Amino acid sequence: MDDSESTPLKLVFYRPHAEFWFKSTVRSILRNNRLPNKYVALFDHALNSDMQIYLMPKLAHSGDLKEIFKSIFDLIELFAWCILNNISLRKVSLIFGKRGLSGKAVFFIMHYGNFTHESKSTAQCGVQLSQDLADVPIYKVVHMTHYAYNPIIGYNNLKVFTPDLLVAENNLSNNSLFFREFFGKLESNFHLLSYIPAHRFNNRMPFEDRTNKLVVTGSITYKMKDDEFIRFYKQNELQPLRRELYENSKKYRLEMECLLYDLDAVRVNTPVSSGNGIMKRIFRLLKGSPVQNAYYKTDIVATYNKHMMFAVPEEICDLPAIGFVEGMALGV
Repeated sequence: MDDSESTPLKLVFYRPHAEFWFKSTVRSILRNNRLPNKYVALFDHALNSDMQIYLMPKLAHSGDLKEIFKSIFDLIELFAWCILNNISLRKVSLIFGKRGLSGKAVFFIMHYGNFTHESKSTAQCGVQLSQDLADVPIYKVVHMTHYAYNPIIGYNNLKVFTPDLLVAENNLSNNSLFFREFFGKLESNFHLLSYIPAHRFNNRMPFEDRTNKLVVTGSITYKMKDDEFIRFYKQNELQPLRRELYENSKKYRLEMECLLYDLDAVRVNTPVSSGNGIMKRIFRLLKGSPVQNAYYKTDIVATYNKHMMFAVPEEICDLPAIGFVEGMALGV
């Protein structure tokens, strides 16, 4: 038998602890917030599979002392993330540099936070990462969540990185004019990667016993600042239908319970920081918006079980929210 066929596939997650996609972040656990870990099912499936799972902290640019210190701090946070999320260090291994990215392996990285970001200066940091990883000789997969931010920067970074596969909850290559406008020249394949609701989303109350009202959930994110987005959509709202429901919630209070929260309204009057100093990281770790914290502490399973109808309007750039599968799992 060919050794390559008998060798387990190595799956490498790049900085899975940096955002709340797979598990709660260290800062959210310290704040006692329950975050919508949209891709926890994917991560747990990988952990329980026959694949060899590797986690990779921030890649330090060769010879840059500042980047090396950032990578060390990121590694400490990664260890804390594993411990606080009960991820056995016996089930995962660590990769610290490009040398470990070889052989029968798949490299999985999130587009947002690595190749793009709400902050243009942070998005531009992805230039170095894309260059450093461009020559990695393994299969490269990019998840395109939040791809609409700074799309030209994001596209240019992906063009250098040369992913083999792009994935998202919608096949954007087929179904999104915005994606085709800004990312259509990429030669990567695109596959649909469906949401899977967490096990806690189960039907507890008979439909006839529920309140005959619509419950609306989700967040209204910060106003979009990218010129490309505003020119294409002729507005600065990523979730315009959520905004419309939020602003008319009092008018329809008898028909609708609105649990939307407006991030833009509660944002502290300071610019989005791209700083990564230790004290800034600690401050951001412990700080949180009271409104957002209260929303995350809402028992969304109980809320959906109380209502006959729900709405979780999608993003205008053709990506749905995970709430649509969570609501259906509860029989709403």
